[in-house]
Amino acid sequence: MALASIILGMKGPRTILEAAKREHAVTASPNSGYPMTSCAAALGVMFEKKDHHVMGSGPMPTEEDIRRCYRLVELTSILFIILVMLPLYVFVGVQVQVCFEDFFGMPIWRML
Repeated sequence: MALASIILGMKGPRTILEAAKREHAVTASPNSGYPMTSCAAALGVMFEKKDHHVMGSGPMPTEEDIRRCYRLVELTSILFIILVMLPLYVFVGVQVQVCFEDFFGMPIWRML
C-alpha cells in the first residue's frame, strides 16, 4: 500500500508504516488493523467504528476520500499481483500445480 500511495501522490511510506505500527492493534481482528490503518494514514483521514475503534488522525473521510481509497486499494491489488503473485507463479507455479494435483488426485481445472 505504501508503494501505491507514492504512485498516487498520497502520504509517504514513513507516515504509513509508523501509523501501521502504532495503531494496528486497535481492531478486534488481528489481520485488519494493518491495511485499515495504512489506508487511513495514506489518505490522511480518520477511520472510526462507533464504540469500537478509531484509527488515523485527520478529518472523517469525504466522498472524494472514498474515491481515493478505491483507487488506492485497486492499485495496491494490481501491484500485489504484478510484484508477488506473478513472480511466484513464474518460479514455483508449475510445482505448486503438480503438488495440488498429486494431493487431490485430479487436475485443478476439474475441481472448479
